Amino acid sequence: MTTMPTDDALDRRIRRFLEIRADELAQQAVPLAAVGDVLVHPAHRSWTQVGRRELLVAGLLLLAVVVAAVAIGGAMPRPAPYLGGLPLDAAWSPDGRQVAVISYASVGGVPSHVVDVLAVDGSSRRRVDVVPLGGTAPDLPTGLKWSPDGRYLAYVMAGDPAEEAIAIASVDDRNSRPVRVPGWPIAWSPSADDLLILRPVGGGSDVHVIDAGSSEDRALTSDGRSGGGIWSPDGSKILYVDGVTAGTQQADSATWVMNADGSAKRRVGACCDAGWSPDGTAVFTDDDGQQLTRVPLDASGASEPFVSLDAVTGWLLAPDGRSIAVSTDQGIEVRAPGTTARVLTSDRHDRLAAWSPDGRSLAFLGSRPEGLGLFTVSIDGGSPMLVAPSSSTLGEPWQPTAGGRQRLLVRLDGDLVSVAPDGSGRQVIAHSGLPESASSGDRIVIGPDGPDHTVYHIQGGPRFAVTIENTTSQRWVVAFPAIDLFQSGCLPATSEVFELAAWVQPTPAPVMPPAAPPDACVIQPHQTIHVDQPFTWTEPAQLRVGRSDDRGLLVPPVYVVIVEPTNADASPSGS
Repeated sequence: MTTMPTDDALDRRIRRFLEIRADELAQQAVPLAAVGDVLVHPAHRSWTQVGRRELLVAGLLLLAVVVAAVAIGGAMPRPAPYLGGLPLDAAWSPDGRQVAVISYASVGGVPSHVVDVLAVDGSSRRRVDVVPLGGTAPDLPTGLKWSPDGRYLAYVMAGDPAEEAIAIASVDDRNSRPVRVPGWPIAWSPSADDLLILRPVGGGSDVHVIDAGSSEDRALTSDGRSGGGIWSPDGSKILYVDGVTAGTQQADSATWVMNADGSAKRRVGACCDAGWSPDGTAVFTDDDGQQLTRVPLDASGASEPFVSLDAVTGWLLAPDGRSIAVSTDQGIEVRAPGTTARVLTSDRHDRLAAWSPDGRSLAFLGSRPEGLGLFTVSIDGGSPMLVAPSSSTLGEPWQPTAGGRQRLLVRLDGDLVSVAPDGSGRQVIAHSGLPESASSGDRIVIGPDGPDHTVYHIQGGPRFAVTIENTTSQRWVVAFPAIDLFQSGCLPATSEVFELAAWVQPTPAPVMPPAAPPDACVIQPHQTIHVDQPFTWTEPAQLRVGRSDDRGLLVPPVYVVIVEPTNADASPSGS
């Protein structure tokens, strides 16, 4: 006796069959009418086929739809894959066809950071790396960078803080394992598979270059005072900072340039923000936040003022090098030499994200009457457009120009989503795959199994307010992000902070004072605390939550949660 497949099993079989055979069916023009006649004509079927007839006809009707779609130039949509965890960082490939993503997920029951490479159209997925976290509270993964040829990925993921290192992974070679070296990734050379890194030295750091293929390590500076690093457009030179020790700018700090092999070092301007002209013939230096200066690199050139940086809180050089976008207390402007500034937005909370590759638009994070999240605006003026409500960026949002198209990458409700600059054509690249991943409200509830959700939606705008309730009989530690959200007395939320917080145990108050917000707090058994900060936030805050024992030690696992801003109150944030 033949067992009929269940509805779910049949559905899976039909979907799998459609995925495999869609192109073949379109090319061979399968005579569906003839096959259907065989199935339904009484002379062509036995009694054992009667029970399957309706299901098979339904399947063939689906096949007919597929063939018709392909015949008119359509494509069979592929389901977006599931990450199995929360995306923490993501980056477009150089050709814009793939996305690399680091997620916080459970692998074999162990909390881990995992790296996946996904095709934007859903046609492929490859797991590149898995780092078990155990009971540690590592820094969140950052610095995810593709090599220009798309062959390698560089990123920082730490399981044990003592083993924190840069990982360099081959995207194509499935038999290779990621190479780990101590340091911090800065950028890939535009002309070779060389990764510029900062290598810690005592209380400072030096600039090194790592060859991705051979893992050869070349030191370019050796005084322990170097910071930053920007390749010239042709990869022949490097712009860097000298005079920074233990994160502190020294009195003699300055911007320097050197050849890619470390030779011919020379001072070119003041410390510390700098950038290259698109043709590589000049550099731009920030003169004490007052003036952006252009410094030609030829011997006969003289430094010349470029544009004023008066009242600027951040600036980005345009792709053509002829203007800059700036954030001010009044909004976002475009400034160019010898011209009047073009005002693009008029909300003081708008913050620059990135120039579009063609230099015709800007992406920025804002909290406005029409919503809160990532916006785009044309540099020629016009109304800003909300790309996706309550969305946020993960790394560089703009897709590299491919076939004249441009899209943006955002995180929305924990999923990775691509969308057109005007907010249309939203496409899910990957689902987080987390059950009950989002909670709307202003309360994080901690139970015996940790936080009750992975993603929380809390009202954005001019304040960050959240209640954290411990419903257990154990102590829990919550670490807040080291971002502008908590400016006063805030330290990086590293594992050392977790242990320190567990030992010191700051006295909780009904409302944490805004003047001195803690970066981590112990919540006693059956206790509720309230965080209330006067800060307009437009990006998700990443929190880490761990259980603490009586000795002040963390009990694994440590949870990562994301607090997403929503725009429940549509009043202008700048008012």
